[in-house]
Amino acid sequence: GEFWQFVADGGYRNEKYWCEDGWAWRTHRNLKWPFFWKQVGPAGSHEYGLRTIFEEVPMRWDWPVDVTYYESKAFCKYKSERDGSPTSKPYRLLTEAEHQIIRDPRHSLDAAREDVSADKVMVTAGLEFAYGETAANLNMAYSSSSPVDAFPPSESGHRDTIGNNWEWTEDHFNPLKNFEVHHVYDDFSTPCFDGKHSMIVGGSFMSTGDEASVFARFHFRPHFLQHSGFRLVASEEDAPATQLFPGSFSGQAAARDEAEE
Repeated sequence: GEFWQFVADGGYRNEKYWCEDGWAWRTHRNLKWPFFWKQVGPAGSHEYGLRTIFEEVPMRWDWPVDVTYYESKAFCKYKSERDGSPTSKPYRLLTEAEHQIIRDPRHSLDAAREDVSADKVMVTAGLEFAYGETAANLNMAYSSSSPVDAFPPSESGHRDTIGNNWEWTEDHFNPLKNFEVHHVYDDFSTPCFDGKHSMIVGGSFMSTGDEASVFARFHFRPHFLQHSGFRLVASEEDAPATQLFPGSFSGQAAARDEAEE
């Protein structure tokens, strides 16, 4: 329900919370609240329902909000201004490296490299994902999002580190060390190493196959909707994120302009 306060406080009408490209996208779409919210009360009442895949339902305030990268970053700025950050740095999004740290170690990259069954999607059917100590809303265990506290936390105390909604990160999509193009799919990654694609991690309730794997690395343009939300982070240090064009997260137009110069 925290995102509701952002909407009610006029976050979608206040340019100061948005990067240049984000504000241009919001005004072009004339968006006043998240895309899948539906106004159900009088204008100005901020009463909303929710459009799911199959039906419209009363708002589920304990589900993760489904938003773009632009909306996620705007909320971070709003939250930092309204409540203040608990550290010397403003609130921000998670990074890919931090995501790997908060995952349950039983289903981590290291564990999966030692034992393929630690990559849970390799051995677990969709219905079975919703049960057990490392249960998650992944691999179509359900046909919608679920309450963020529905499943046990990871050993680090974080919930929904996998499944429910993808999480936007501060990282540009980037090649890992020793990256090589594979001839079977030679244009999946390289066209997107452009500083205009933001990484998403963790998978969503709809993610299956390789998208539900611990090895998954996916990316989209910052205005895309992909059953994606975000996790607020506050730290004393700068985000340990990989940005192909330094500074371009103040507006992705900067990445485009730098590439064309």
